[in-house]
Amino acid sequence: MNIHALLAKDLLIPQYVGAIRTGPVSIGSSAYTPLDNKFQLEEEFSLFLKKLNQIKNPFEQSLFILVFISYFQLFMDVNKRTARIAANIPLIKNGLAPASFLQVKDRDYIDAILAVYELNTTEFIRDIFVQNYLLNIERYQ
Repeated sequence: MNIHALLAKDLLIPQYVGAIRTGPVSIGSSAYTPLDNKFQLEEEFSLFLKKLNQIKNPFEQSLFILVFISYFQLFMDVNKRTARIAANIPLIKNGLAPASFLQVKDRDYIDAILAVYELNTTEFIRDIFVQNYLLNIERYQ
């Protein structure tokens, strides 16, 4: 929530900044409709934190964060940006290079996220994450 607040500060009206949303959102180019009930979203977020803490591998944690925040659309906007930044927390905490999506083609990233929404598959976003991370290692070493 703090990361969202930092990223959304001047982009959203104050009541939406760093807060789990209370209403519906839509995803452009997708038939997927995220949950629109604040209590369900809070429950999913709580489950997410429990599951995240059970994952020991920082790469799995990172991918889990990326997918969860993008899929559940916890905030009114700035979800995917928040997910990409937050996904770096487990990597940095474990002394690993952060993940950057600068080298990923926009269309590839969008298609991978749409596959999460539409097909409930993380295969494409996982592949992009791994391939791009390997490129990033070269940059940070």
